[in-house]
Amino acid sequence: SMTGFGTASGAVGGRRLAVELRSVNHRFFTAGIRLTPDLSRFEWEVRELLKKGVVRGHVTLVARYETTDGERVAIDEKRFTAYVALL
Repeated sequence: SMTGFGTASGAVGGRRLAVELRSVNHRFFTAGIRLTPDLSRFEWEVRELLKKGVVRGHVTLVARYETTDGERVAIDEKRFTAYVALL
């Protein structure tokens, strides 16, 4: 069966955003999306963008915004949306 895996990370707003994407061949499209609490409000948008780009298969996306010392951060929603669209 066809499988795929990709990972990327980079600096966004002074912090580090890490995204991991996995896919396994499947008859229909299914998405498993795991986001940190700060990113969870983007789940629907991420799911819709994945649907547009993937016709079939089981796709798992994990995204985490890494901080230091338990620090809270503000998410630049436009930039995050742009990164998701690039996936």
